[in-house]
Amino acid sequence: MTLLTYQVFKTIAEAGSFQKAADRLGLTPSAISHTISSMENELGFSVLTRSKSGVSLTNYGEKLLPYVNGVLNSDESLQQMIADLNGLKQGKVKIGVFSSVCTSWLPEILHSFRRKYEKIEMEVFQGTYEDVFLWMKRGVVDLGFLSVSSAKDIPIVPLYRDPLLCVLPKGAKKESPGESIGIEEMKHHQFVTQRDSTDADIQNFLKENSLRVQSNYHVVDDLSTVALVEK
Repeated sequence: MTLLTYQVFKTIAEAGSFQKAADRLGLTPSAISHTISSMENELGFSVLTRSKSGVSLTNYGEKLLPYVNGVLNSDESLQQMIADLNGLKQGKVKIGVFSSVCTSWLPEILHSFRRKYEKIEMEVFQGTYEDVFLWMKRGVVDLGFLSVSSAKDIPIVPLYRDPLLCVLPKGAKKESPGESIGIEEMKHHQFVTQRDSTDADIQNFLKENSLRVQSNYHVVDDLSTVALVEK
């Protein structure tokens, strides 16, 4: 199998259809179909399931994908090394991020990085903590931003200690004096909480302090949380 075969397989897995994969790679759908058929004949098993709703990976395809990503990432590293030896700084870096990093940190990072390394292309994948974790495990991204509690067995370098804040609507009356709200008082409030996959640290805080909060809202980003609390 060739690198093109691996690239076609990866692109179909990401796009979910032959047509979209063909558009991304600049190939015809028939060429895409022929490549996958040849791949499956060589492997001796099916890697994709076709249906009216699109294309999905078989169990074999799911197991194969991380290794295919590994081969493609190794080739990218090789090309970068060759370019480096030739005095050029070029290639592609794929980054996985969750919502708040994408809105607060990443724009300035990308801006300053591009000015320093004009020939290096940055590709950004935004998702939940679980998405970023799986992307790193499967080799979809080269590096990712995660909270320490959601990194699990992935090596992580802490960059910033972010304080946890309890946000109240304007004019809300507190039982205790001062700017802070206590744990006991928090137990009497309805909460807008983010899901484990998007804010594991908050969920851990609630569990550690036995806060069985009342919540009918299960959002995935900070802006939605603040907007709902405000009203």
